[in-house]
Amino acid sequence: MADYITGIRLGDYVITVGDDGMLLANGTPIKTSVSWKYVTVNDDYTASANDFIRIGSGVTITLPDSPVDGTRVGVMDINGKAADESFVIDGNGDTIYGNDTFPLNIKYFSEILHFVEDVGWRFENTPVKGN
Repeated sequence: MADYITGIRLGDYVITVGDDGMLLANGTPIKTSVSWKYVTVNDDYTASANDFIRIGSGVTITLPDSPVDGTRVGVMDINGKAADESFVIDGNGDTIYGNDTFPLNIKYFSEILHFVEDVGWRFENTPVKGN
């Protein structure tokens, strides 16, 4: 049995992720307001705004320097190694939930971080609160 979800049914639509990381609704790409640059890494990496980073092994991902309000970076554990290897997100001078770094240790983790001015980095689907 797989340790991850391969699709979600929403009414008449089945939402899946294509081989290139693009979200699909019934096999058709879903257009979003963000134009992602997909990057697969197996070594430490410094992200740019709108990078969607597919992490293949234990690495440190350093978030963009001097982000502006609304800057986004996506991260995904593509091989299910986050529970066994050291995956770390570094805020690069800004905080992630009040910390300089944030460990990722959930297999097949996939999330979008966004920067909130005067607050720091937050995961997109988490309510924003002060540090």
